Amino acid sequence: MPLLAGCQPPHPAGELVVASRSSLESVDPVDVTTFAGTQLLSALGDPLYASDASGRIQPRLATALPRFSRGGLVAHIPLRQDVRFQDGSRFDSAAMVFSLKRFLALAKVSYLLDGRVAAVAASGPFELELRLKRPCASLAAVLSSINLTPVSPQAYRDHGAAPCGTASLAPGPTGWPPSPPSSSACCPLRATGECPPPTGASAWSPSAIPPPCLAPW
Repeated sequence: MPLLAGCQPPHPAGELVVASRSSLESVDPVDVTTFAGTQLLSALGDPLYASDASGRIQPRLATALPRFSRGGLVAHIPLRQDVRFQDGSRFDSAAMVFSLKRFLALAKVSYLLDGRVAAVAASGPFELELRLKRPCASLAAVLSSINLTPVSPQAYRDHGAAPCGTASLAPGPTGWPPSPPSSSACCPLRATGECPPPTGASAWSPSAIPPPCLAPW
């Protein structure tokens, strides 16, 4: 193992290097549909809920399962209060509302919510309210989709009308190439949005894409 490690090119501290046989064209949750993309998004971000090893739905960014009222047509979801996005902004109900509305408007898999959710609102600083088109006992399972990973409204405020996974954008916290090579560098929190290509890869001009991921800060 030490011999193999010595063959690897050095990488700057804090830089995430992703190697994949498949094309990684986007890390925008509304734009990710490939297996490689969902794998990467699963490693970087969290939805409201997720399945544990036994298949049971457990809260991730939520703190409890949905609480239903009005005949099952309104769901209230309490959110964690100790989470920040990679850009340092706070995760709260406003961020979740922004992300879900953006998903409904832009996502390639928006059908996950289209037939179920009529309206999204914040019923408190850390409580989400979903008005449903019909009762949905499996709502927590629906909300466990990795494509429902929230994004920072601060970082994505200029990208509410179109996915930003492959577009050439203004500088942001994460650099990503428009057409990633088989080995791509994902650089968090670069002030200029510039990211050097991995060793052995042809040169490219990176797009600056806001991070889709959440992490306790």
